[in-house]
Amino acid sequence: MIMNKKLLTVVVIFTILIAFSLTVSADTDYPNRPVTMIIPWSPGGNTDITARAFQSPLQSVLGVPVVVNNMPGGSALIGSEYVLNSKPDGYTILFGSDSPGHWRVLGLSPDVSFEDFNTLMVFTVPFSTVSVHSDSKWNTIEELMEDIKNNPGEITLGIAGLGASAHTMYLILEKFAGINMKLVPYKGGGPTIVGVLNREIDVCFQMLSEVSEYVDSGDFRLLATFTEERVQDFPDLPTIGEIVPEAQPFIKGATITGIFTPKGTPQEVNETLVNAAKEAIKDSRWEKTIAGLYVQSPYLAGEEADKFVRDWGNFKSWLFYDAGIAEHSPEEFGIPKPY
Repeated sequence: MIMNKKLLTVVVIFTILIAFSLTVSADTDYPNRPVTMIIPWSPGGNTDITARAFQSPLQSVLGVPVVVNNMPGGSALIGSEYVLNSKPDGYTILFGSDSPGHWRVLGLSPDVSFEDFNTLMVFTVPFSTVSVHSDSKWNTIEELMEDIKNNPGEITLGIAGLGASAHTMYLILEKFAGINMKLVPYKGGGPTIVGVLNREIDVCFQMLSEVSEYVDSGDFRLLATFTEERVQDFPDLPTIGEIVPEAQPFIKGATITGIFTPKGTPQEVNETLVNAAKEAIKDSRWEKTIAGLYVQSPYLAGEEADKFVRDWGNFKSWLFYDAGIAEHSPEEFGIPKPY
């Protein structure tokens, strides 16, 4: 009887050790099943275009399927919170933008910020344009700016939610040029562009990567770019800084794109993803797509990437607060004023 009890004890311990070994193996053998990449914006926008260009190269490096899922809404909050609420094991990752940097001051989420994510890599820093329908009455940025000043609150601008890139560019112009436009919300860059095509709105400040095909097709007219210098492929297109010099120091880029994991994700999993990303950006498919997106590609990783997104988020938080649209002061969250 005693021997049977001892044998049973040994069997139980052995079973526990095997189960533990399998669990450890499953956790460390990453990845061994499909990875879901959440895009918190609608299809067709800059983040979506960039993420889908990254999907196949990342899939090739990881050796498992990478499934893309768009979850737009709430200025990217819906998709981002989905990732935060998922198990932090590297199988649900975020291909996002700079939005978490200003959710708290806008009152969109009192608790969620970049502090809840690991910034694994910053891929691109795209820039915005001032775009109108090709049959609009404005042929130059000067004509549009004059009309906006003469008709405050009447000319419509599409924005993809509070704090999105177009909204940020608008607030910079509001602060330094004193413009007043009627803002119309959309669920991402793609729907905003459709709004211009359908003449629902007058103007959009979408990325050049998003509107270039409509410029080529003759549906859109570019009036200016939010860039430090004129774009090489559009040498006759003025920058906003040429029209509003006071705004120039603050025009560094419209947003960022990058990959993030929720805090609590094992360090070895994050390292695997970072190393995979570094290999994926060498893929010719990625390079070909990025070459046509008109973006800066800093490829920042680790602490450098984390500092980049935090600094940009701090600037936008104070910009929103000074514009009177923030519900909370950045000081409440210990965010230093960058200007």
